Amino acid sequence: GYNYVLTNDIVLPWDYAPINFAGSLNGNGHTVTLKSGKGASIFNELGDAKIYNVKFAGSSDFTAESGFVAAKVVGETVAFENVVVDADITALANVGGYIGGTVNTIKSLSFKNCSFNGNIISTAYAGGFTGKLDMHKGAITFEDCTVGSVFADTVIAGNGRVAGFVAKTLAKDNTSNNTLTFKNCANYADVTGVGSAESAVGSLVGRINRTNLVVDGCTNYGD
Repeated sequence: GYNYVLTNDIVLPWDYAPINFAGSLNGNGHTVTLKSGKGASIFNELGDAKIYNVKFAGSSDFTAESGFVAAKVVGETVAFENVVVDADITALANVGGYIGGTVNTIKSLSFKNCSFNGNIISTAYAGGFTGKLDMHKGAITFEDCTVGSVFADTVIAGNGRVAGFVAKTLAKDNTSNNTLTFKNCANYADVTGVGSAESAVGSLVGRINRTNLVVDGCTNYGD
């Protein structure tokens, strides 16, 4: 992929159609705003990519599995650093503030010094960062990341699997050897599950399937 650097803020049109992306995107401190009536993400599929120093803002209404930044990760290595997502999302399917889901080719998905602010209301799985992660021998890492803040109310509500960060991990089989790591992270959101979600609601993760969980120095301030 190519390397891109933003030189200005970008406001995407109401009827924006998301593109596939691979490469690096340096937001250079700028904001990309999307207010979509078509249920669009910023990106459709992410290949191998690094996205950093950028804010994504706006709102979207989804009818299929998606995330505000990307609907799905299809690459092996994706990294977010110094990224803010400030969005209000409604969905009729699995949804995440950053990513809706992954395919099991993912080897490394990392978030460093990233945050989600806003609200997510879904009739299916909901996570402040990711919806459903399909993994096989993969590593998902969150470091110095937050959901919500002390300055504004954040609500994440869904049905099935609901969490401040990751709604659910899904492993291929017992040999997957997946690892999900949270280091120095904080959840301020009120996380709410309805129906079957009541048994799979968490400040960090809703449900873990065949995945090793490591939590270090994390705090929950939400309900």
